[in-house]
This record gives sequence, C-alpha cells and structure tokens, in this order.
Amino acid sequence: MPLLAQLRDNTWVVGYPSGFEPFGTTVFTFYDGSLKVARNNISYINFQDNNAAISTEEGELLAYFNGFHVEDRTFNWMKNGDRFNKTIIQDSYYLSDDDLPQGSLFLPWPGHPDSLLLLYHSQGDVYSASGELIDLASLDLTFAIVDIRGNNGKGEVVQKAIPLLKDTVQYGRLTAVRHANGRDWWILVQEVYQNRFYRILLDTQGFHVVGSQEVPIALHDGLGQAVFSPDGSKFASYSGIKIHEGYLYVFDFDRCSGLLTHSKAINP
Repeated sequence: MPLLAQLRDNTWVVGYPSGFEPFGTTVFTFYDGSLKVARNNISYINFQDNNAAISTEEGELLAYFNGFHVEDRTFNWMKNGDRFNKTIIQDSYYLSDDDLPQGSLFLPWPGHPDSLLLLYHSQGDVYSASGELIDLASLDLTFAIVDIRGNNGKGEVVQKAIPLLKDTVQYGRLTAVRHANGRDWWILVQEVYQNRFYRILLDTQGFHVVGSQEVPIALHDGLGQAVFSPDGSKFASYSGIKIHEGYLYVFDFDRCSGLLTHSKAINP
C-alpha cells in the first residue's frame, strides 16, 4: 500500500498463531530509514496471514487488524472492534478470515480527518453447479468505519459489515494506490476465475464501484500478493497455483482513470 510522503505504514504489528510461543506481539517501526523492534505483552492477538495496520501521518500507530479483531494504539481491543469474521471453514483446519493474505486494508477517508476505513474480505468454499467443492475464494467485499477520536481518543468502530461488492473475488491481494489527484484512492479487485477487474474508487463520499475492466489475458487465482509501484504507474499481481507453478501479471496503470493497459503474464 504505497503512502508517499507520509508515515501511514510506519508501524507493523505481528504475532503468532494459536499454539505457538512466545505469546504477545512484536512491533516494527521505521524511522529515518532505520528499523526498531519491540516486544509487546499487552496484546495477545494472533496473526495467521491476514494483517493490516495504519498509523498517523507522523507515524504513530492508530489501529491494526487480524481478520477477527481491531485493536487500538494502546494494544487493546478497540471499542466495537470484535466479531469481524463471518465464517469458520471446518475443512480448512477451522481457519477463517484470518487466513487471507492481504485480506484487509486500512485507508484514511479523504475529507474526513477523524475517520479511517477498513476494507476486508471474507473467505468461503466455492462449489460447482453439481455441488462439488472447487476451491477456496474470497466472498464479497465489505468495509467498516473507525472514528479515531472515539472512546477518549483510542478509537471506536462505529459501523462494520457495510456491503461494497457482492461477488466471488480474488483470494486476498487487497492493495491501494493514490488517485492522480493526490487525494482519493484506487483499489482493483479481480473476479475469481475471470479476466475481469472491478475498479473501486475511494473519495470524499466513500467507496464506489465505478466499473469493471476485462484484460486480454487469462488470469489464474491462487495464493499470492498484489502491489502498485511506488509511483503508481504499474500494477503487479502474483498467484501461486501449486508449489512449483505460479503466475505473475504486470500492467501499466492509469491513476486518472483506474484502467490497466499493456498486460503481461509471466509463468516462471
């Protein structure tokens, strides 16, 4: 999530899944090009794959999320920040929305300096028309609103589970880039097993699905990551299909229109 000229991604919070030690969390902070590592024994939140965090423009931690719970800058559960997960999948080791790499994303809400938006997927099984289990995928796209001034300045989730996109979509891989106007944000979300991307704009009015775009190459879906280049001119997405099979897709990106061009697929 590129955040140029700001320190919104300055602080990372990580921890261990249930059953692993040591308990507690580890906090990484980046100042002046250096890394500082600290242990935190207040929070016992567990991280599997899903992990999102956001700081102030000065780099001070505001909130973080593991697919289940939002915690605040004091490393405690944020007010109303529980019960985000939608499902537990028995056939997948009882994992849920904590098992989505890049399955959530915090963004500052343009024009609303006291509000953060948390965009997040759920996870579920995908079945064929005959009822056969095909794969895991992300189901729908929803968001929550955080009032950073709430609860005496520790933050409060004031709304959650607000529907944005109802479809079976890419497995995680949520990332964002600044609009060319320097204020708004673009998010691209692939429809699973299709060569179509939904174009989502975040502006002062909130999130909008402004359209979709089909690209001229076949897109695979699997475990992986997505990223925009620091200048926002490129978009890359990787899907690992098997241990020795994966696909890297690279596109040119227009930060004005939110459209992709010059598609390129690389199969290592």
